[in-house]
Amino acid sequence: MKKEVFVTVKYRVSALHRWVGADNYLKHIHRHEFHFTVWLEVFHEDREVEFIRLKEELVEFTQGTLAEFGDEFSCEMLADTVGRWLGKVYPDRDRRVWVEEDGENGAVVSWEE
Repeated sequence: MKKEVFVTVKYRVSALHRWVGADNYLKHIHRHEFHFTVWLEVFHEDREVEFIRLKEELVEFTQGTLAEFGDEFSCEMLADTVGRWLGKVYPDRDRRVWVEEDGENGAVVSWEE
């Protein structure tokens, strides 16, 4: 049996977005509070990755990403982008990123290295 240990980080970022292809109110710009939960594999149980610092890094990266995306993005796109960044900064680790709109509905993307 393979044992895996993960650190987790939760954070929230407010942003405006829209779904251009929608045929209802979603095609118009609207606000959400995006809730992120990130799991990152660590290789020992003595705070290998400091999760407070990781949270600061993630918030900074996410805010920059949202600025680049403009107003056309989805939870899936956010989760994928954050997860790929984690893979570059913390290579060869399993990771999972869960993004929800207003803590209700969202998407999970995971990588097994």
